[in-house]
Amino acid sequence: EFSLPGSELYMDALSLYIHKALTGEMTSKEALDQCAKEWDETNEVLGRDAQKAVWQGLLVSWKKLGLIE
Repeated sequence: EFSLPGSELYMDALSLYIHKALTGEMTSKEALDQCAKEWDETNEVLGRDAQKAVWQGLLVSWKKLGLIE
């Protein structure tokens, strides 16, 4: 489960570029590069530091729950 703010933006981009790679519209590398570019843009819009802080908080919570080591 992807729990970051804006998770739908990340997942929509990922789905789009997986589809483009699978249909041959783009090579796998082109699709991954374009997806990474869109994820970077999303990070900038939502605030890269804010996203990092949320992610770090999630990691702490998951560790306390024993979901990760």
